[in-house]
Amino acid sequence: MIRQSLIIGALIVLVTWFLVVWDSPPESFMRASTESMVDQSSVDSFMLGVTSRRFSPEGNEIFLITSSKMELLTNDPRILLTNPRFVSVTNNADGKDTGISFVANSGVLSRDDNQLSLKGNVEAVIAGVKNTSTLSSSSLEYNAHDLLITTDQYFEFKTPTLLMQGTGLSVDLKQEIFRIMSNISANHDVS
Repeated sequence: MIRQSLIIGALIVLVTWFLVVWDSPPESFMRASTESMVDQSSVDSFMLGVTSRRFSPEGNEIFLITSSKMELLTNDPRILLTNPRFVSVTNNADGKDTGISFVANSGVLSRDDNQLSLKGNVEAVIAGVKNTSTLSSSSLEYNAHDLLITTDQYFEFKTPTLLMQGTGLSVDLKQEIFRIMSNISANHDVS
C-alpha cells in the first residue's frame, strides 16, 4: 500500500508540474535581459553604409558625406553619424578647386545641412589655392554656409612649412583668416 501511495503521489506531482509548465507563458522561462535597448519609439530610422550627396538649388554639388551608420531621431533636427567622412569641393573664380574634407569618430549634421559637429580624432584637410594644410583636434564645428571651422579644444595645424598648436581656433575659409585663441606654439621652416 505504501508503494502504491508513493507511485500515486509521484504521478500527482508529475501531472501538476506538467500543467503548470503547460499554462505558463514562454517569457517566464527566459532569462531577464541585462543589456539596455534603444527606445524604438524615438528612432525614426537608421541606415548602415550611407553615402549622401547634397546639391544647391542651382544643381551644383555642395558636399559628399559617407558614414558607417546614420540615425534620424524623432522630433530631433539633427542627423547622428558614426565614422563620418565629409568632402566639400568649390570651384574658385580662377578655375582652381579648393575644398575641405573631414574624418572623425562621430558627428552630428543639422537637417538643413549647414552645421556639422565632429568629435573624436577629428582630422580636416584643407585644400587651398596655394597649398594643402591639415587640422586635427578632438572636436570641430563646421558651418557649410559660411565656410567657417571652429573649435575650443587643443588643435594642431600643419602646412608644408608650418606646425602650429594651440587651444581654440576659428578659420574663415572664404577670407582665409585664422584666429587662434590661446596657448599658441608655432614652428616655421623657411628652408
